[in-house]
Amino acid sequence: MTVARRSFATSSSRLGIVLATSGAAAVVAAAAFTVQPRVATGTAADLVPASDSTVPSTTSVHALTPSIEAGETVRVAAGVAARGTRPEGRVELQVGDQTVTRDLSVGTAVAGVRVDDPGTVRVQARYLGGNGATGSWSEPVDVVVQPR
Repeated sequence: MTVARRSFATSSSRLGIVLATSGAAAVVAAAAFTVQPRVATGTAADLVPASDSTVPSTTSVHALTPSIEAGETVRVAAGVAARGTRPEGRVELQVGDQTVTRDLSVGTAVAGVRVDDPGTVRVQARYLGGNGATGSWSEPVDVVVQPR
């Protein structure tokens, strides 16, 4: 059996191949890659393009108190789902012109925001992405704030 090692290098990547031959048959025994040193290293099986390592997420928001009086607290809940992973990280909950950030717990986050002015307040959630899932926005919902 003859073993040949070859390495090819440039300033931003390195490719190494070990080729083992026995008679007329040749087999690639191992491959090692380094792409953009100090960023990603590993074997051929470890390297997955970034676009394939994240999945889209879906964010929804629900007004737990769809109607309140001015000066009361709007309670909202956000849910985040992604195929094949449990989203982790943070969610921004926007209630009118106020934004609060909460950590996800088992794909959900809950917040309460005091609203002083009567009218309609738009509520929306934005998942910031994490654990292999991309960020996403919910569709907005409205909360009615009655005068006191």
